[in-house]
Amino acid sequence: MVYSIFYALGSNNKKVKGINNIIEYKKVLFKNIKITITGNSNKIIIDKGTRLTNCKIKIMGNNHQLIICDNCILKNTEFWIEDSDCKIQVGSHTTIEGAQIASVEKNSSIIVGEDCMLSQGINITTTDSHSIIDANTQKRINRAKNIVIGNHVWIGAYCKILKGVTINDNTVIGIGSTVTKSITNNCVAVGVPAKVTKHNINWLRNRI
Repeated sequence: MVYSIFYALGSNNKKVKGINNIIEYKKVLFKNIKITITGNSNKIIIDKGTRLTNCKIKIMGNNHQLIICDNCILKNTEFWIEDSDCKIQVGSHTTIEGAQIASVEKNSSIIVGEDCMLSQGINITTTDSHSIIDANTQKRINRAKNIVIGNHVWIGAYCKILKGVTINDNTVIGIGSTVTKSITNNCVAVGVPAKVTKHNINWLRNRI
């Protein structure tokens, strides 16, 4: 089933193959959006007041969820979900200038909190994409891990957020950083890999 009440500008494209797939978006502005679903029982929910421009949503597999909460502004962003039972959620009033956000492998998830500000060229992924095998046991050792980005987090341009990471509230990730380990709240973290350089900070969208 597909429900749609939206304002459409530019060229929008939607292809759905499978059964019991649901797309819900009400009072949403779409401009140059491509949605592709291949599988069953997948759900996309985009809440009111959200604006998407030049974005792609690609879902392959079954029982996935993509939830974009109210009053978000997303540009040049690609959501990629594979396998089964994965989830991506973007919290209210979050802005993204350009990102690839990928939840791949069964039961993996990416949660982005409210009022986050993501710049351009950002990559967030739960997986290494390919398998690394222990030579002795022949078992895979690099399974997917969830990612949690808290509320009011600022991620600078060209950052990479790797699997298993939690970035806590009110934190700033500096331009070009690669986050491989969890970051505490109210701090600045920069570098490859990212390390905390300042504590007890907060940030504002406006310049004062």
